[in-house]
Amino acid sequence: MTAFSDLLQEEYGLPIAHWASIERWGDLEKLQISRALEVLIKTPIADSMPVSEGSDESGAKRRWSLSDQKIAGGEFEETWQWRLLAAIDNATKSDAGGMTTPSDPRLFVLRIRYERGFFAPLADYFLKFLCGRASFPAMEADPSRAWPIGGFLPDLSLDQAAALRRIPGLEGACPAFLAGTLFMIARIGTKSFCDWCADRC
Repeated sequence: MTAFSDLLQEEYGLPIAHWASIERWGDLEKLQISRALEVLIKTPIADSMPVSEGSDESGAKRRWSLSDQKIAGGEFEETWQWRLLAAIDNATKSDAGGMTTPSDPRLFVLRIRYERGFFAPLADYFLKFLCGRASFPAMEADPSRAWPIGGFLPDLSLDQAAALRRIPGLEGACPAFLAGTLFMIARIGTKSFCDWCADRC
């Protein structure tokens, strides 16, 4: 959670306590947190640059631009982001009736860069695994324990993090990404989270 708060501070100039103190999130708060999750996925293949104040609808202090050199580099293949993008790509192809292997995250990145952006396929992926579109044993066992609703901060128990890590591609995700996802679900509730993901697809 500390690492995710540090990211929010860098992106928006505010710690996580700002979002935790807002009783009811509007579209801006949801956009800011979902954009922060997107930034965590882009980090190994993008460069950041400052933006002028008020030029970004989310209030971000920097913009992330994909780097063709980083996308082509071998370091990308060793990241959890590579594995997550491959899993999302495979799921997308499977839904469309296409071949699910082998996945090339580089081609997938280039496609989503010009189509829907990074959060749209992630939102669709969350819909499958967290919103009843795919079987997710951790939720079936005890849905009330899997995703707490409300509270200042989510109970970042091992059970919740372990449940997220059971989603293909998230086995090795960084703790900040898991914490940010759980934070958003806890603050707005499961239904609102699913509705937000559906709107982003």
